[in-house]
Amino acid sequence: MRTEKNEDKDIARAGGLAWLRYRLDMADGNDLNIIHKEFDKQTLLANQLHTENKESERFQEKEVIWDNYKKYLLSKVSKTTTSNLFRYAKQYYYVLQSRNASDLQLLTQEKRIHVMKALSSLSKFIGIHSEWKRLIENFDLKWTNSNHTNNTFLIFNTDATDMNKMIHWLKDSAGQLPDKYTNILLFATLTGLRPCECWYSIRLIQNDKDHYVSKGKLLHYQYPDIFLRRTKKVFISLASEQIIVIAEQADIKKPYPQLCKIFRSKNLSMNMYYCRKIFATYLRDNGIESEIIDLLQGRIPKSMFLRHYYRPDINEIVTKKIRPVLDELRRNC
Repeated sequence: MRTEKNEDKDIARAGGLAWLRYRLDMADGNDLNIIHKEFDKQTLLANQLHTENKESERFQEKEVIWDNYKKYLLSKVSKTTTSNLFRYAKQYYYVLQSRNASDLQLLTQEKRIHVMKALSSLSKFIGIHSEWKRLIENFDLKWTNSNHTNNTFLIFNTDATDMNKMIHWLKDSAGQLPDKYTNILLFATLTGLRPCECWYSIRLIQNDKDHYVSKGKLLHYQYPDIFLRRTKKVFISLASEQIIVIAEQADIKKPYPQLCKIFRSKNLSMNMYYCRKIFATYLRDNGIESEIIDLLQGRIPKSMFLRHYYRPDINEIVTKKIRPVLDELRRNC
């Protein structure tokens, strides 16, 4: 003979809400409060499941008009960044469609971050950014790169590229390249700019000097679309008359990739990122505060000290400390 307890089990197998409704009908006054709370909980879970199923359908229904997406990217970032984001977005769009980001967990940290940036911009473009954020959380994807801690300890690695090796590369390259290309490397070294920023800066010196150069300074901030990018910025650089002459005599008709080919044709390694490191290391080794170097290279530290309390005499630092150091660096290069 079947008992009430056996009937409970049979109905429970059919689903939590059906079981709760059955118990609600059979309950006495003492059980009602508990059953009502459980019923509300199960209803909430059911609604969440229904919402997730609807969102899954939205993922499948979304179609990307890739030409419009490329225009969207070009309106926000540079051509190079657009190319990278577009390529990764198209390659990994299936992650958004399938709602399965497990493949991203298998990528290297740097590539994973690039792909995540691409999918983030794509999700915003097609209106499913909230679903993308849920994927990040569900698959425990991280935006940060844990290698920055290891990179710090490269300072103590005797096998790593040090200042002498970088200076040797610069001199060796300068000795084998025409002056018009050597001047690009010298300009990058004496300003601490990134390669793409060097091209823009040299072009402005050659074509818009009166507006761009003022009292020995390069006013990058007057061209925010070029120099004040979303993640990489530079606001101002110091440029003596000698540095201006170097820029005026540089040839930037060939873009950076073609300059790389010229390096390879002469069996030279293209390590232009050394120039920025030489600038920072040389200034720091000669007593320039790291906060000043950060500002000259477009980094704004988040420290309370710099934002609210550090107010040095910039004119004195520039005149008596930085300019002599840069003049010495120019002679050594």
